[in-house]
Amino acid sequence: MEYLWNAHDYDVWTAIWANQNQFPGLVITGADDCKLKIWDIRLIDCASQNKISEERKSKEDIEMDQISKPLPVMQNTNTHPSGVTSLSLHPINENLFLSGCFDEKIRLWDMRNIRDPIWSYKARDGVWRMKWINEDKYQSDCRKGFKQDNDLYLMAACTHSGSASILYFNNNAAVNPPIELYAHEGHKSMTYGCDWMRKQQNINNGGIRGSIFASSGFYDCSLHIWKIQ
Repeated sequence: MEYLWNAHDYDVWTAIWANQNQFPGLVITGADDCKLKIWDIRLIDCASQNKISEERKSKEDIEMDQISKPLPVMQNTNTHPSGVTSLSLHPINENLFLSGCFDEKIRLWDMRNIRDPIWSYKARDGVWRMKWINEDKYQSDCRKGFKQDNDLYLMAACTHSGSASILYFNNNAAVNPPIELYAHEGHKSMTYGCDWMRKQQNINNGGIRGSIFASSGFYDCSLHIWKIQ
């Protein structure tokens, strides 16, 4: 561990690096205090009390009240009425990212101004996990200079509804919110995890039918493997 600081007032549910080509050193966090924050670790580095020395690394416990509470470079404190549970970078547009919340909303944000979301979408329940489908292919095509006008798909694990949704975006998700394409509803408890099997060539070549997906339940201790026929 290199750095440690008090980032939020309550449990920090999620953290992701911003796109480091466009926004070097920036980290995004969301927490149970309903706040969304963006940090610059280059500023954290200037606060010596936040840098964990080799001597302190060897200690089992570090007293949090001895660690400073630096200011984020940006924050939104009034949009999410419930805990911010998940974050995900847009697979194509370096300026954009998604937040998921216990209020059952997925929101699209622009890194350059997080005062208000670009749009919000009502999911089936609290959004605990989000996973872009075929994200690697989108990014590879962009690096190769291919024109990226593919439709996008996103998986969302929706907690108390016991479901995992497949959401469809046109226009690269930058303008309009998604529509729900399919929902797997087999879980008997909260759905906490979701993913898709990579190296599937059929995605974006006729949609996502026949692709293999996975979702996990919390209290029922289950893992579901399923397809869209």
